[in-house]
Amino acid sequence: MSEARTLHHIVVLSADVCGSTHLYEVHGNDVARRDIALCLALLCEVAEQHGGEVVETVGDEIVCSFARPAQVVEVGREMHQALRAASAAGRFRSGPLKVKVAWHYGLAEWRDGKLVGATPCVQQQVIGLARAEEVLLSGAALEALPAALRAQAQLLDTLTSVADGSALPIYRLPWDEDADATRFRPAPSPPAPSQRLELCHGDRRVTLDAAHPRCTIGRTEENDIATASRFTSRVHAEISLRQGRFYLADNSSNGTLVVPCDGERELLHHEQGVLRGEGVLVCGDVAGEDTAARIGYRCE
Repeated sequence: MSEARTLHHIVVLSADVCGSTHLYEVHGNDVARRDIALCLALLCEVAEQHGGEVVETVGDEIVCSFARPAQVVEVGREMHQALRAASAAGRFRSGPLKVKVAWHYGLAEWRDGKLVGATPCVQQQVIGLARAEEVLLSGAALEALPAALRAQAQLLDTLTSVADGSALPIYRLPWDEDADATRFRPAPSPPAPSQRLELCHGDRRVTLDAAHPRCTIGRTEENDIATASRFTSRVHAEISLRQGRFYLADNSSNGTLVVPCDGERELLHHEQGVLRGEGVLVCGDVAGEDTAARIGYRCE
């Protein structure tokens, strides 16, 4: 076993291709693999141009490390711009591709060629809140940046860190607008915690709140919401209320599509996301043809 070396401060950044399961379902394995490989190659190129080291690629995600936070400021923006340019040039056979980008700054350790410790774990918390074409960063990462750059960031939410149980503020870094228009905009307060979630599937109604903080969704009757869709796994997903947020954790073979009324759809596959506002969950049938796979939701 190789000797571990501690890196006292390091940036861990990951970029995750959005809707990759949908690519395989709609366009087939060959096209999806080709497009995702090209996408990850473009992302790696951007990271390396800014002095980053590509630690690993896992499926549709790359994980990179940087020695200094200042190296990372332009990485998210340039990753999104590179994919927009490649999409506009028709380089992806499946159509335009998008990613979500997130990073955290803290202590980490190299062990057998991989980054381990609290920082990679916290970084995964940060990207868990990200949506397509967003750049998110933790409060620790923000504090390591110059004041002029910190003023651009917008507070998105505050979680509890998996590392030590402390408050984990998460910020959005605008990249697709004129910097002068946002530089001195005060950061808004995080969204108010949700206390109630209503789920609707046919005649079935389920309410989650402090007294009933958890429910399961699946194809079999032992679930709180059982669907008749052949696309739904036996135990497809779980929704839980934690610290004023409703988390959807997908455990399925085909993924869960989240379609908010006022935002961009997101496909979760063996990962979790936060439900906000109202919309529809589609269990497995990402094409949306099977009405039995659809579940309405509303957070209050």
